[in-house]
Amino acid sequence: MNFLRQNILSILLLLFLLGHCVNETAAQNNDSLTKLKIERIQQEITILQNRFNRLYNRLDRNTQQLIKRADSSTNLILSETIKVQRNQDSGFEQQALRVTELKNELKNTRAQYRENSLRLYFLLSLAIILLITVFVLLYQIRKKTVEVLAQKSDKLFESQSEIHEKTTELLNLHEEITEAIAAQKKAIKSQKKSTRKATKKALKDVIKKKYRND
Repeated sequence: MNFLRQNILSILLLLFLLGHCVNETAAQNNDSLTKLKIERIQQEITILQNRFNRLYNRLDRNTQQLIKRADSSTNLILSETIKVQRNQDSGFEQQALRVTELKNELKNTRAQYRENSLRLYFLLSLAIILLITVFVLLYQIRKKTVEVLAQKSDKLFESQSEIHEKTTELLNLHEEITEAIAAQKKAIKSQKKSTRKATKKALKDVIKKKYRND
């Protein structure tokens, strides 16, 4: 009986630790940690089942020994055996429930892992599509910008050519105007000289006529 109580306490401690591990597993969404927790749960289930088997075998051996030694106290041995069997049955029922709970938690964890994986794949696909779209848009914008700059460069070159032609025409016109002004100044000077000569000659003629009349 003391051995059974010690084992029951150990089993309860193992169940508490196993429940704590399962709660930690359900609280985390990281893929690698989830896989480790799943493997740990499976290992704990296997260890727990092996411990049940050892406990059952020990109880069976103890029962056999009690029966062999119970020649003078058959009723007492039977009552103790019934108590042990009841404790064993209740313990097995509790452990069976716990194993069922662990299997359900394992199933839920796998489903959550599968859901998180699908969500991650969807987000990665969406990010790749968006990245490709951005690259295509940037390429189109760059191509359009290059075309616009080329057109503006051509127009600027044409404008510079027209400005050069206009500048050349203005320079030629300036030279023509300068030559015309110089010619006009020369003509004015020659006209002034001829006017002075004509005026002097007229004055001389008037003076000569006056002296003749006198």
